[in-house]
Amino acid sequence: SAHFTLGEALRRSRRLEEAGRVYDAAILLDDQDWGSAEEGSWCYELVGDLDSARRLGREAIKRIEQAIRFDPENAKAYSVGGSVLWFLGQHDRALEWVKRSMEIDPNDHLVQYNNAGFFLRQVGEIEYALGLLERCMPQLGRAQLDWMRRDPDFDGVRDHPRYLALLQKEEVRWAERATDIERE
Repeated sequence: SAHFTLGEALRRSRRLEEAGRVYDAAILLDDQDWGSAEEGSWCYELVGDLDSARRLGREAIKRIEQAIRFDPENAKAYSVGGSVLWFLGQHDRALEWVKRSMEIDPNDHLVQYNNAGFFLRQVGEIEYALGLLERCMPQLGRAQLDWMRRDPDFDGVRDHPRYLALLQKEEVRWAERATDIERE
């Protein structure tokens, strides 16, 4: 929806409070839109509006559970839902869902990326999170790499040598791709 797209643009520019309000409006327009509910919860959490974050988190889980009933192999739903469940205090269930997301599609780079953020920001397993990033980074697009530099989920490792090495490696890869394209 247009609201989700606007919310994404605001989120990516780290205008999180505004993004939260736009995502909040988006869920009123589509009762199956779990992405806006989850993203809005995340934005509200990061700006400290925990009541709104919990409200949207509960709504996200309700919608994600519905999506999983419809498609039990939806790895992204399990991944995103795990993060929301952790925030809502359901840690065991959250870990089960994240594990399930990786069982369903162990090669989905966006699921790996989301799970890296989950393990870093919420669980505190830095080395495991960085391992997931190492696996998914070769499949990430340039826009995702640029977002990773601003993604609040990775604020805790901005100066970590392994994180910085991953970013440097990807910058080199992208520079080589640009050179290859110029040669063609």
